[in-house]
Amino acid sequence: MAGADALSTTGGALEIYAIAGGGAIAGISALSAGLVLGGLGITAGSTIGAVRSYQRGDTWGVAAGVVGAAAGVAIVAGVIASAPALLIGGVIAAAIVGGFHLVRWLQNR
Repeated sequence: MAGADALSTTGGALEIYAIAGGGAIAGISALSAGLVLGGLGITAGSTIGAVRSYQRGDTWGVAAGVVGAAAGVAIVAGVIASAPALLIGGVIAAAIVGGFHLVRWLQNR
């Protein structure tokens, strides 16, 4: 999970840098690089979560992990293919999965 967290954190930092006025890093848009790294982090973290949920017999957790992994892939593909609908769909799906995990966490506190 640490690798997934590192990717997501780095991606978020690049997005903040881009919004704060940064342009490109090594000839690549900082915002695009941040979205790709964040999408990879979502994919990795969701895949790990799905496997762990499967091992515990948690069907809903597996479903959330699979949807989260697909959302991360959609974000990356949306940036690479310049497909806004794919990017937006991935972001919405990732937000829904995040909401699912937040509700579960709040219920289990």
